[in-house]
Amino acid sequence: MRRQTQGALQNIDAVLATTGATDGSPSSCAVKNRFSELSDEARTTATSNIRMQAQADKNAAVLYALRAVNAINAASRNAQQLDVLGLLSAGDQSSRGCSPPGPTNTTEREPAICQCAEAGHA
Repeated sequence: MRRQTQGALQNIDAVLATTGATDGSPSSCAVKNRFSELSDEARTTATSNIRMQAQADKNAAVLYALRAVNAINAASRNAQQLDVLGLLSAGDQSSRGCSPPGPTNTTEREPAICQCAEAGHA
């Protein structure tokens, strides 16, 4: 950006020379100074924008990483809950489509049998 500014200042000098203005005249100095101020402001703004975009990209990367960690933790919790409930166990009757044994009575001493076994789903 500084090279562009120098090139533009040289163009301003060339235009001023064709008009007959001297290099040290107040009007030529005012034009050059104003242009330099505007180009410095544009350079500062562009640099600031680049830095803010870099920070936003870093923040987005951290956010994505945290979301990934949260997803992994949620999946782990779900797997633990399924394991605790016995849904992942190979011997679980509900995973084979069987319904739990019928109502048991404390006075009854009959063995609990899967109701599906009677239908041939054992």
